Amino acid sequence: MKLGFITDLHFRQAVAGTSPIGRRECRRVGELLDRSLAELAREAVDVVVCAGDCVDDAAQPGALEDVARLADRFAASGLPCVVLPGNHDPAPDVFYGIVPRPPRVLRLGDCELITFGDDLCLPGVQRCVRSPEALALMEDLLSTQPPDVALTFLIQHFVVYPEHVGPGYDHTYANHAQIRAILERSPRRLVVLSGHQHRGYQLEIHKNVAYFTGRALCERPFPYYVLHAEGGRVRVEERWLAAPE
Repeated sequence: MKLGFITDLHFRQAVAGTSPIGRRECRRVGELLDRSLAELAREAVDVVVCAGDCVDDAAQPGALEDVARLADRFAASGLPCVVLPGNHDPAPDVFYGIVPRPPRVLRLGDCELITFGDDLCLPGVQRCVRSPEALALMEDLLSTQPPDVALTFLIQHFVVYPEHVGPGYDHTYANHAQIRAILERSPRRLVVLSGHQHRGYQLEIHKNVAYFTGRALCERPFPYYVLHAEGGRVRVEERWLAAPE
């Protein structure tokens, strides 16, 4: 199975202006997304995952129109796409009124994708909390190892691992220890995919769980990823788009 992965688009088209953070090239993201999707189509990936922060500011006029334009771009690619909202996007119920809601569990060959696009970051609260209901569901889904599943991908916007250290914005779930405890008890081979931290984290195995956080598409060098899953293992290839002229 080959999985295309992008995250943190921060797209602006109908919304005026651009991000106050200058390195986020929000008004170029439409072209960057089209190009990355075209490359992933040529790569013949089985699915594309977008891990959230699709638009740049959900509070601005035009944000819902921008969500709709992104949904059209994903659909036009002809690729199966799993798109999750992030903390810059409209609330999940609003977001999924525009973007097709992915199934909670998606089977692709001998891999299983489990999505958590319903984690909500409350206004004014920096760190997201996975709800008790979602934790219970995750525990139930991961408590057994189906004999025909080689790898399980757990997909969300916020960072599960590593823990935040030092000053600055904390991108990790407030209850990351609870989430990781469930993962570490699971008999499955797990790959945990996140966005949110724009500089990303390389693939790392921690207590038999693989964690990977992608870098932001909206920032140079405009990265996108191909993940190769084979024989219960995963390999990550990072690729870059040349800056649009």
